Amino acid sequence: MVRILTGADVCELIAHSSFTDELVRQTRNLFYRLSGGQGTTLLQCPERSKIVTDEWTLLTMPGHDGQLTTTTVKLVTVPAPNSRRSSSLGLAASTVVLDRQTGGIHALVNARHLTALRTAAGSLVATQLLWKCPLVPVTLALFGAGLQIEYHARLLLDYFPSIETCYIVNRTATRAHALVSRLQTTQATTTTTTRAIKFECVDEYSDHLKPADILVCATSSFVPLIEDRSIRSGAHLILIGSYTPQMHEVSTQTILRASAVVVDSAQHALHEAGELIDAQPHPVLELGQLLHEDGTPNHTMIQRASTGQLTIFKSVGLALQDVLITHLVCEAAQARSIGTIISDFDG
Repeated sequence: MVRILTGADVCELIAHSSFTDELVRQTRNLFYRLSGGQGTTLLQCPERSKIVTDEWTLLTMPGHDGQLTTTTVKLVTVPAPNSRRSSSLGLAASTVVLDRQTGGIHALVNARHLTALRTAAGSLVATQLLWKCPLVPVTLALFGAGLQIEYHARLLLDYFPSIETCYIVNRTATRAHALVSRLQTTQATTTTTTRAIKFECVDEYSDHLKPADILVCATSSFVPLIEDRSIRSGAHLILIGSYTPQMHEVSTQTILRASAVVVDSAQHALHEAGELIDAQPHPVLELGQLLHEDGTPNHTMIQRASTGQLTIFKSVGLALQDVLITHLVCEAAQARSIGTIISDFDG
């Protein structure tokens, strides 16, 4: 028996705030285990493999979490930088869940929204740990206008009610305005209080804009998106777009302003992210090192990462995050009888 979850099925399952809350809680536990905590030996996360065409790059991302007894393989295609394919619907992605006993297919899950949400959950955990309280962020700058940016905006705006201004930096005005419309709709339907957030769409992040407290970059740019002088001291950067040595969302100068760069996985980020390969920052800390086993902050390690002019979190995205979110969504689907069941898949 195989359960098929379409994009619509997935969106229904992840719409509840309780799903995101549980995802964030378990994301903390996952990163702690990944960075040498209890249960590390139960995790398997090989480097992704790639097939490159003129129009897109196929990434194959297998992962196994023995604690969840779940094994998945995600297939995701990333459009080439010069491709005309729109990414407003998110990256084309599907995840195969393998049966824990037979190794056959247990489920096939549309992963467009899951890829964006699991990445945003990791970024939120990093921001919760690295943001310098008691100061509160009031300005958010988002570079890009796809699903990754949308889910980052949703989670950050929800967690930080202090944010008053949100810049959408994108060269295509129609996509930027469409994102604003979606975010405003989400705000109207998921919050019980009236909150006036000023959204402003711009084609570049220039000096006339109010310096952002939190900046999120989600593009496959080969040149820095922001001039270093435009990033205020004390800002927090979330970098999730680059995944090859040639890609750079920020400059080496910007990277070196942090006392330590925090990454999802040092093994993967230092091998894949162009900004880090060129800058060679030291030290590089893994997100899980900022946490204790119970999910509370490890203030000693956080101090090491937050004494510089900036705090930086770089994520290349891990298959283990896909394992986690797919496990949660399949559990929810079974509990709520959502999805299409193929009873004779091997017949």
